[in-house]
Amino acid sequence: MKKIKIITSIKPDKRNRRGPSGLIWECIQILEAQSIEYTIDIFENKSFLNKLGIYFKKYSEMNKSEIILVYPFNLFFCLDNELKKKAIVLGPDSPSLLFERFYRNSIGFKSKCLNFVLKKWFIYKERLLLKSAYKFLVVGRNDTRWLRKLHGSKYCNIQYLTHPILQSVLEDKNNCLNSSYNKKSLVFAGDMSQKYTNKYIFEFTSILKQIDIDILIIGKNNKWIYDLFLSYSKKNISYVEWIENYAEVCNPRYHIHIIPLSSGAGTKNRTLTACAMGVTIISTDIGLENILYGKPVNKIFKFKTIKDVEVLLKSSAIFDEKIVNTDIYIKNVNDRFKKELLENLGLHDDIN
Repeated sequence: MKKIKIITSIKPDKRNRRGPSGLIWECIQILEAQSIEYTIDIFENKSFLNKLGIYFKKYSEMNKSEIILVYPFNLFFCLDNELKKKAIVLGPDSPSLLFERFYRNSIGFKSKCLNFVLKKWFIYKERLLLKSAYKFLVVGRNDTRWLRKLHGSKYCNIQYLTHPILQSVLEDKNNCLNSSYNKKSLVFAGDMSQKYTNKYIFEFTSILKQIDIDILIIGKNNKWIYDLFLSYSKKNISYVEWIENYAEVCNPRYHIHIIPLSSGAGTKNRTLTACAMGVTIISTDIGLENILYGKPVNKIFKFKTIKDVEVLLKSSAIFDEKIVNTDIYIKNVNDRFKKELLENLGLHDDIN
């Protein structure tokens, strides 16, 4: 059986801390479950230049491995030329698509110029990668389409990989019905910085007084949303800096998750988690990328404008205390991830 070397700048972590660390952890679990021999080197990024894919010291391997799995994208550029030829790079997203969307949704001239430069830079770096790497895996179908259109269909080494539902989510799932957060609430969680949400958070303030449901905001980086909302309304708006068990705010009887993304790339893990938990989701096309391919069974509503959200929240259809069984959905997603990962690593034929 082939030997695998994993080279990552993000330390694998079951609970996706200091993420995105959960994805590479899940890849390792697949290898271990199949008794596939691997070694791992963690190559720490030490500067902003490293994140741009600029390294002055190259990585080489003494004991030759047949397969090199590199995570994420920028780390490919620290490899010596021999390793680059057999590298399978897990993006996990297309950085040029991400900065194309940042550029398109930029607020202010300075931001627009910066995102334009970064977009062009990552288009250049992607082209270098595709000329040398064995494969480039991304967890977004739109990322795959964008890369093939941008760089040419001749690059058959661009492949889509289904993003798994993390094991930590599945372990927490049984606790979602036993929550101290037992009021009907709109939940805002995950990275909701302005570069990802653009004007949506500010526009949401226009409908706060029309909303008859509590609002729960989670995450230390989202404190600005709490302060903003509170300045527009005296209604019940709560803020929690950190929740040990995210499942506590994923009770389908009480919680509706708002994911107002205007930028981003790949599969959004926060949306995937909400699908696995069976909660109602209100999100955008960007927030729901790749989610609908797996046919989740919970209620999912798309919106383009905040007015759409207001109409949805006034509809009785959005409030449903029925608990849906997501087990088949979870199995389908994770079975597909396993199959695609092993196929892309060239290991599928080695498994009984």
